[in-house]
Amino acid sequence: MGTAAVGKLVYGPIQMQILNMECMVQMAKRRESIYWHLASHGLPKCIHCLSLKLAEEYAVNAVARSCLLPLEFVSCLTDPSFHHVVLLTDNVLAASVVISSTINTFLNPEKLVFHVVTRKKTYTSMRAWFAVNTIDSAVVEVKGLHQYDWSHEINVGVKEMLEIHH
Repeated sequence: MGTAAVGKLVYGPIQMQILNMECMVQMAKRRESIYWHLASHGLPKCIHCLSLKLAEEYAVNAVARSCLLPLEFVSCLTDPSFHHVVLLTDNVLAASVVISSTINTFLNPEKLVFHVVTRKKTYTSMRAWFAVNTIDSAVVEVKGLHQYDWSHEINVGVKEMLEIHH
């Protein structure tokens, strides 16, 4: 058997493996794209219902509308000695899970301040959730994008960022 024949035999299976792996990579990229789309645009019905129930709770329950921060903690919102975490999200459960897990794993949770920023349409439900389900060991502030006095350029940039990830 000559060198050309051996090269052809070896090259064939290797080439087939490369083509097979390229096909698998392309399929994985397509799946990732589909899953990303579903995760970012699809809102499960139960979460949508939770958001609606919390918005209703905000409307009828004075506790859900109460101030999230006692006056003694207001100064913590801008205190640089605290660890500040900003969450930009419309997902109430995700915000709650992130805050709870961060508090549970942080060495000094009393030095944490969470700034939850959400859209106007989910502000009431986010606010109701954290008013009814208080977190004692950290400071949580919930604000809507509509409550910030940002310049037009910054406001557009933040909204574009939310659209990309939503």
